[in-house]
Amino acid sequence: MRFLGVAHPRGLPPIGLQDLNQLQNNASVLDAIRKSGGRMNERSLPEMRDHCRRIGYEPADFDALNPIHVTGTKGKGSTCALTESILRRYPKPGGNGATLRTGLYTSPHLMAVRERIRINGALLSKEKFTKYFYDVWDMWNDLDQQQVLPLSEDALPQKWNPRPTYFRFLTLVAFHAFMQEKAGGCYSWGIPHVAAKLTNDSRQVDVAVIEVGVGGQYDSTNVLVHPIVCGVTNLGLDHCSVLGKTVSDIAWHKSGIFKVIFARFLRIVDAERCREDLFSSAVASMHLISSMLTMCTPCRRRKAYLR
Repeated sequence: MRFLGVAHPRGLPPIGLQDLNQLQNNASVLDAIRKSGGRMNERSLPEMRDHCRRIGYEPADFDALNPIHVTGTKGKGSTCALTESILRRYPKPGGNGATLRTGLYTSPHLMAVRERIRINGALLSKEKFTKYFYDVWDMWNDLDQQQVLPLSEDALPQKWNPRPTYFRFLTLVAFHAFMQEKAGGCYSWGIPHVAAKLTNDSRQVDVAVIEVGVGGQYDSTNVLVHPIVCGVTNLGLDHCSVLGKTVSDIAWHKSGIFKVIFARFLRIVDAERCREDLFSSAVASMHLISSMLTMCTPCRRRKAYLR
């Protein structure tokens, strides 16, 4: 067993982190997008869809996770954490008292990369994280030794990048982990290069809360086809070199996560400021909320309300 980010019991170096750090980091990706004048963005989702198919999933397969997709300039991570915490305590329909089992994918991490992927509020064990990491990693190592072409029709062979970037790779690991947990160890995934023997785990991920990395429209998490809810938190000026120099430009990128027929939640101030950019992207039910969190009395402290 290879443990990601910790020394092997025999004193070998942390192989997993060395492997992960080989990938193109986020700063390099953003700089490359800026230098391309945004043209690299046009390839991001076709490439991500191809990456998903390489590890045995169609993007629509992730509908089974009942994904909640959240973007914004400020507060999207805390919104995801709060949402996951509430859902984790919510009774499962017909669950005889059991509560929903949640998945949470956020970024960046503070101390350990495993912080980005959580099941029921807890980090994946080192064993599970390492397994899911190398399920995906070993498949790409095999592909590197072959002359591979993209599986996606919309990914041009001459422009295709066969190895995911750092964030894309961790997104693939997160989705793969959630799908394996969702399946209770019985999901039939199609990697031909990895003989994965899954443990018998009857627990399932009922809902996955997914935080966007940067923007939304071209973010690797936007490979999701049918999220059940999408949310936009505070909007402001950030990553202007790739998202645009105005709040309206940035709102357009954020609204790219909106899909047809689902619930959308936005802050009232941002909705009024960027109404056209936010509202015209998809046909969906819209809910506007303020950012005020009402603190309850001590006897009701277990509940929180957004008004």
